[in-house]
Amino acid sequence: MNKFRLSNLLWLTGLLVLVASRVDAQTLPAIPVPINGIYPFAEQMPTLASLWGEGDVQENVQAAFNKATASQDDRQGIIYVSFIITDKGQAVQPRIVQGLGPALDAAALAAVRQLPTLKPARQGGMPVSVRVTTRILVPDTSSPFDYLQGEGRPPGWDQPIEDKVYERVDVMPTLPGWGGRGALIDALQQGAVLTQPAHGYVVVKFVVDKQGLVSDATIARSLSAKADAAVLAAVQRLPRFSPGAERGQPARVLLTVPVLLNYGPVAPSPGKTSRPRRP
Repeated sequence: MNKFRLSNLLWLTGLLVLVASRVDAQTLPAIPVPINGIYPFAEQMPTLASLWGEGDVQENVQAAFNKATASQDDRQGIIYVSFIITDKGQAVQPRIVQGLGPALDAAALAAVRQLPTLKPARQGGMPVSVRVTTRILVPDTSSPFDYLQGEGRPPGWDQPIEDKVYERVDVMPTLPGWGGRGALIDALQQGAVLTQPAHGYVVVKFVVDKQGLVSDATIARSLSAKADAAVLAAVQRLPRFSPGAERGQPARVLLTVPVLLNYGPVAPSPGKTSRPRRP
């Protein structure tokens, strides 16, 4: 009798393992990997202590920047600034990813430093430190779709878009609560877990579908087998995107991202010998 029960238990265990192995990886939640204790993203991203929603941090930084630059030059563009929000909710180590000049960049960094104490990011129910990249519009304009509203809409706006993979659309896919291309590069650089020295660029391509899921990741420029595999794994760990849109309709978009890797000692150039250091 005991042997019969044991055989049934083993059969049931094997069946469960087989079913679990067939679960589509795209349906599983992304698991972030911390680098030096800093997460590239988390299950719950930071928010202001008195407000809720993914846009709160960006809105606060934008408002502080607007106040500081109300009378400055009429330059136009986007500033991307990256910073860490600690597990205590403090914004630290801001740096410019894409700037518009010394004066405006300094105002952007100051706007981040003025952030109040935030509700920190949480992973697995625990507060964690996370890197955030946000955008600052110069000047602060409204929705990117505003120029396509009313009589200003181009011909064919109401027609269904072509069902294809686009390389450029009106609104490009973005990571949740983050700002632009700089945030994506940061996430892939920090998410590429390396065990061997790697120095140089890996260029990766992947599609963000209409639901914001990543698929069809390929290497467009290889560095090494290990480095390529690390970048592809980092792509698969990305969270769900806010999908791209063309003429106000969700669209599949191909993204091409250069990822700079700088891990481990640099090998000496061929033909050159390194001199031993003097004691």
